[in-house]
Amino acid sequence: MILAPLTMTGRLASLGGILLLAAPPLARAELRLATPPAVDPEAGCLVWIEHRQDEGPWRLADPDDLTVDVTGGGRLGKDPSGLLTNPVTVLATAADGGIDMTVGLGGESVSRRLPIGAPPPEGRFRLSLPAGLAPGHAFEGFGGGVLFYDNQWEITDNDDLYEWCFRDVETRFLHLLVRPDYEPANDNDDWRTLAADRFDFTASQRALGVARRAIATRPELEVYVSLYSPPAWMKANDSTAGTAGLKTGEVFRRELAEYLAAFLIHAKREHGIDVAYLAFFNEPDWPHSQDGMHVKDLGELADIFADAAEALETILAGHDDLAMPRLVFPDSLGPGSITRAGRGTQALLARRAMLRERVAVWGVHDYWNTGGYWDTRYRELREFPPVAGKPIWMTEWAQRSRRGDLASGVEYAEKILNSIRLGSQAWMVFEWIHPSENQSGLLSTDWSARPPRRRYWRSKAYHVFRQLANSTPVGSRVVATRGRLEGLSGRSLTAGGPLVEHLAVRTDDELILHLASGHHAPIGLALELEGVNLDRPEVLATGPTGDARQLDAVPPTLPPHTLLTIRAGLE
Repeated sequence: MILAPLTMTGRLASLGGILLLAAPPLARAELRLATPPAVDPEAGCLVWIEHRQDEGPWRLADPDDLTVDVTGGGRLGKDPSGLLTNPVTVLATAADGGIDMTVGLGGESVSRRLPIGAPPPEGRFRLSLPAGLAPGHAFEGFGGGVLFYDNQWEITDNDDLYEWCFRDVETRFLHLLVRPDYEPANDNDDWRTLAADRFDFTASQRALGVARRAIATRPELEVYVSLYSPPAWMKANDSTAGTAGLKTGEVFRRELAEYLAAFLIHAKREHGIDVAYLAFFNEPDWPHSQDGMHVKDLGELADIFADAAEALETILAGHDDLAMPRLVFPDSLGPGSITRAGRGTQALLARRAMLRERVAVWGVHDYWNTGGYWDTRYRELREFPPVAGKPIWMTEWAQRSRRGDLASGVEYAEKILNSIRLGSQAWMVFEWIHPSENQSGLLSTDWSARPPRRRYWRSKAYHVFRQLANSTPVGSRVVATRGRLEGLSGRSLTAGGPLVEHLAVRTDDELILHLASGHHAPIGLALELEGVNLDRPEVLATGPTGDARQLDAVPPTLPPHTLLTIRAGLE
């Protein structure tokens, strides 16, 4: 990766690598481009645009602040969203020669000439599997959400969206949202008795309709619902905003259970939907302005969970057609929000007996991070005594910046493989469908577009997700691996993780190996797979030049910005 900075101090020029300053600087600003050594004439390349002030940290520049001009033997690739992204895609229009690129930021500019040609391989990734392929934790499936953007499912009257999401992708979980506005005021003073006429479920009719069609398309889907916030009258801040928890007292915990029971009854009787999994919270460890509950004391959080679970069980016992959902706890910002919460962690330890009895799944998101934590996050949670061997699910992640289609696909691949390899047993994307300003969904929509541009499309992240979901069987078991780079170092600028991420799972008669590259050049592959028959494997590749392309054999190199899947029989 070529990282050549340009110092901006008023007007300046660069001649032969020498910076010519026009005047002494008042504030030192720098702009740099991270480019490959050559632009592949078939696949193009990604170029990152970074800046910093006064020798501070390098950061990706906001694409709204940039101007980018590409001439010569190339052109600027257009993102499907129609917006400028960072990194940008540069495509060759000639077989050789060069591409001229000029980037502007804050009135300054930097230029670069990029040669056209296939970048040579760099380094090698060596992957070793243990003899006997001893299996580890079980994989329980992929899932996706229909949460805040359920209105996006009405962008078309045809069956495309349901075919793409629920017929073409082998997912197991469908994540729905319990909204906060079904019960504007307390229905009555008895939490055991529902006054049905005091509840209005209009706000969830659309999402429940999507779920009904999804299940008709894929009957094995299991519905998982999360409460973000109950109605404002139950909250300590008299608001649905996630800056406070429930009002004090058992009465509000029982009213919370009644509220959830009302939703479960409505979903079953009006839509025929059985809820298999239920979470009482969503990121309760993080105060925020969106709908939510913030409960800083994890001991109090556990007590709310215990009292509400008991009350919900009591209510549902009176309804023969409803089973008590399996409970997910606590859906925190990340595993470390549980294991590294200081006194909060100790409070959960003190309630371990209740948690072992009540919690069916330990759910976490994958946003919380701190130094020295990422590679141990799931191992720490697995060793936490209250978990007691229960499944650990990663129940929400999304790429939330305007990285662009290809770069977002690479980031999804890295995050999914890393999470499952290190210990999560299910992986769920935040939204199946999301407006296209960033890559928070697998399908993107653009309501303002006019023909001939499509108004909804499958992103590169969708194709990555589909390849992984369709080739990682539910019930397969993760195999311990050892992967190391030789002759190459660094981290993927696409995703911020390692240049190569990987995952191996096995069934009784098959090994499935996933490799994802965030590097700009091919990386040599050295696979040490004792007991695996690589004579006639199935090999799939999703990257710059195609989606789930079938290859004839395992390639000698891992292509740039590509997810490679190898399925081979066990000897």
